[in-house]
Amino acid sequence: MKTFLTDLARKFVLLCLPTCAILLMGSTAWAAVPMVSAGYAHTCALAASGRIACWGSNSSGQLGNGGGGSVTSGNPVAVAGITDAIAVAAGIDSTCAVISGGTVVCWGANNSGQLGNGGFTSSLTPVAATGISSAVSVSVGGAGACARLSDATVQCWGNSSPPVGSFPKTVVGVKDVLAVSASWYQTCALVSNGSVQCWGDVFYSGPHDMTAGADYMTVTGINDAVAMAAGGSSTCVVLRSGGVKCWGDNYYGQLGDGSSSKSYFPVVATGIVNAVEVTVANNHACALLSTGSVQCWGLNYSGELGNGTRANSSIPVTVKGVSSALAVTAGGGHTCALLRSGAVQCWGADSSGELGNTNPLAVTRVNNAMGITAGGAHSCAVLSNGVVQCWGYNAFGQLGDGSRTNTTQPVVVAGVDNAIAVTAGFHYTCATLNSGAVKCWGRNTSGQLGNGSIANTSSPVAVNGIGTAVSVSAGGLHTCALLSSGLVQCWGNNSAYQLGKVGTTGNLNPENVVGIDNAIAVSAGGSHTCALLSGRTVQCWGYGGSIGREGGDNSRPGTVTGISNAVAISAGDGHTCALLSDGAVRCWGANSSGQLGGNGYYDSQSPVTAIGINNAVAISAGGAHTCALLTSGEVRCWGQNFGGQLFNANASRELPSAPVTATGIGGALGLAVATGAIHTCILLNGGAVRCAGDDSLGQLGTGRASNHAPTPVLGVNALAQLNLQSTTGTALVKDVELVFNWAEKALPQYFATNSLGSLYISGYWFRTYANGHFLAVNDSGTPHLYYLGSVSNNMVLDLGPLADFVVMAGQ
Repeated sequence: MKTFLTDLARKFVLLCLPTCAILLMGSTAWAAVPMVSAGYAHTCALAASGRIACWGSNSSGQLGNGGGGSVTSGNPVAVAGITDAIAVAAGIDSTCAVISGGTVVCWGANNSGQLGNGGFTSSLTPVAATGISSAVSVSVGGAGACARLSDATVQCWGNSSPPVGSFPKTVVGVKDVLAVSASWYQTCALVSNGSVQCWGDVFYSGPHDMTAGADYMTVTGINDAVAMAAGGSSTCVVLRSGGVKCWGDNYYGQLGDGSSSKSYFPVVATGIVNAVEVTVANNHACALLSTGSVQCWGLNYSGELGNGTRANSSIPVTVKGVSSALAVTAGGGHTCALLRSGAVQCWGADSSGELGNTNPLAVTRVNNAMGITAGGAHSCAVLSNGVVQCWGYNAFGQLGDGSRTNTTQPVVVAGVDNAIAVTAGFHYTCATLNSGAVKCWGRNTSGQLGNGSIANTSSPVAVNGIGTAVSVSAGGLHTCALLSSGLVQCWGNNSAYQLGKVGTTGNLNPENVVGIDNAIAVSAGGSHTCALLSGRTVQCWGYGGSIGREGGDNSRPGTVTGISNAVAISAGDGHTCALLSDGAVRCWGANSSGQLGGNGYYDSQSPVTAIGINNAVAISAGGAHTCALLTSGEVRCWGQNFGGQLFNANASRELPSAPVTATGIGGALGLAVATGAIHTCILLNGGAVRCAGDDSLGQLGTGRASNHAPTPVLGVNALAQLNLQSTTGTALVKDVELVFNWAEKALPQYFATNSLGSLYISGYWFRTYANGHFLAVNDSGTPHLYYLGSVSNNMVLDLGPLADFVVMAGQ
C-alpha cells in the first residue's frame, strides 16, 4: 500500500493530526463523519457539525440532555455540552462519544462502571472516561464499553465481558486493531490482517486459539474479514468477498444460514455477496450492501427486519424502501439507517420512542368526521354523511371493507351510510344506525357480532333483534347496547360475567341485563361492563376491581361506591372512569401504568380522583391509559405511554400517572377523544382526526408505512430536520468523481467500489469505504486528494494536487 501511494502521488506528506475525522486542510476546522447508533431502546445520531442528538428511552439519562432529566423523548434532543464529537455509540442504558481531541465522554447508567470515570453514579450529562486521550472510536455493550485508540490498541471499562472495573484498562495483547465491538457476552476486535480476536464468553466468541499471556482468543477460520460486529448472543463478520459469516446463538435465525441451530463455528449468511458493513443486536442482524440497500435476518417480533411483516426470518430479507444507505445500526428491537441524503430512517419497536417519529400525524382523507373510536389495533370514524371509515389491523375483517388486508389509510365500510356512532372492540367494530338498528363486523369467535353465529365477517351484519338502540359499546370479546327504553342488552363472551348473567355461558344473540331498566349510557370494557343510570349513579358487573366495589355477586350489576353525580362513563381494558357533573374525573380498577390518574400505581376498587382535571366534558379509557376532553378543547391524558399514546412528546414514555396535556395537534380544539389499546385519536374542530401512539399495524391512519418498514426520524428540538450532512455542488464534482472511481478500480482491496457516490461535509467531498478507509478532496484553495485510514495510522495523508490524479485517471 505504501509503495502504491508513493508511486501514485509522487510524494508522501504525513500530517501529524491524530483524529479519525476528515480535517479541513489549512485551518483548524474539522468535520465529523455523520453516523447513527441504536441502543437497546434509544438511538443517537452524530451530525457533521459534531453535535449529537438522541431519542427514545431515558430511564437512566442515556439521552444526555441534562436539564431534561430522565424524561423519555420520542423526538431527538441535543446532548448537553457536546459540539465537537467524532463518534457516538449507544448501549443498553448508557451512551459514549469520542471528542475531536481523542477523549471519551459517557452518560447514562453507571451501575457497573460503564461511564469509565471511576465511579458508579449515573449521570444525565456527559462525564469524561478517565485517562483516555487518543481514542478514535468507541463501542458500548450491555454494561461496559471499549475504545479503540490511535495506536490501534483497545481499552475497556465496566462490565465489558469480562468485567474490568470503572476505570479504563488496556486489553493485553490486542494490537493492530481496526475496529472494536462490545456486547453483553463478548467483545471482539477486527485486526488489520483480517483476523478477529474476541474475549468474554467462550461460546459466543466462536472457535478459538488462546494466545499465551493475552486476554483474547483468535477466532479460527476467519482471516479475510473487513468488518465485524458483536451482538447480544452472536457475532458476524463481512468478508473481503462481500459475504457474511456469523456464529453463536441462532434460536431466532440470527445467524442467517436458514436454520435455527446454534453454531460454535462461523456459518455463511445465505445469499449475501456484496456486504460492506454488518450490525448485530440481541436477536437480529443486518448487512449494508454496496448498492445502498439493507438486508436483515433473525427475530422480527417488532418489525425490526423492516420487510413489512412480523415474521422471523433465518435468511436475509430486504428492508423495504431503503436504497441509498450509508450505514445501518441494530438496537434491541429496532433498526436505523443513515441515508446518503443525511436523513435517518428507523423501523421496529417504538415502546420508548426509539424510532424518533412519534409526533401526532393527521389521518389521511378524513376531514368531516363527527365521531371516532379506537380499538385494539384499528381505528374508525363516522362521517357527517353517515359513512364509516376504518383503518389499521384487519386480520379478522374489522375494517369492514370486505377484505382482510391491513391498511394505513382509511377505507369505507361496505353498506353503511346511515350511521350515527361507531365503536371499536378488540378486533371487531359496531355501528349504531339512525334507524335504531346495530351492525357489526370483524372477529366473532365469541358471538360478539350478535348475529347468532361465531363466524368472522369482513362485511357488516345486523345484530339480531335490536331496532331501538341509542348507542352500542364494543369491548374485548363482548358487546352491549343501550335501548331507548333504558334497558341494556349484551352478547358475546361471558367468561368473567361481563354479560351480567349467572354462569359463564356466552350469548350469540342480545339478552337483557337483569336489574337495569333506567340506563342512560353503557360502556363495555375488556372483561367488564358499566352502565350510567338516570339517577347519576354507576353500576358495573364482570371482572374484579374494574367494577368498583368489594364483594357481592360479580355476575349482577352493583353500585360503584362514591359515585353519585356522574354524567358519562368509559370502561377500559381493566379500569373504568366516570366523568362527574362538576367536570372532575374519577377512576377505579387496574393501575399498574397509572391509568387512574391519581399519581400512583396501586390498583384501587374505590374511585380515585384524577389530578388536576376539573373541567372535563368527555372521558375515554383505553388499554392502560386514559384521556379527557376539557371544556377548552384541550385534551389531557395519563397512564401507559410506551407507544406515545398520551400525545405528549415531553412526557415520560414509561408511566406518567398524572395527566399531561396533549401536544402536536396544531393548536386545534378537540371535539372528541378515543383511546385504543396502545394508541389514541382526537377528533378536532372542523372534522379532521389526529392519532398518536403505536402504529405497528397502521392504526394511526397516516398513510405512511407502519414501523414494520422504515419511517423518517423527525428532527424536533435538536438537529433541525436531523439532516446529518449537507449536500452542495462544487465545480470539482466531475474531477472528484473521476478520481474516486479510478482509485476504486486501481486498488479495490482498499477502496471496494462504493456505488453510493461522493458526499459533502464542511468543505470536503469524500467517500467512505469498508475497513475504515477514506478518500477526500478539499473544495477551497488548491484541491488536494487526501487519504485517512489504517494505512496511515489514522493520520491524514496528503497525496498531492488533485490535478495530478485527474491526468492519471484520464489515461
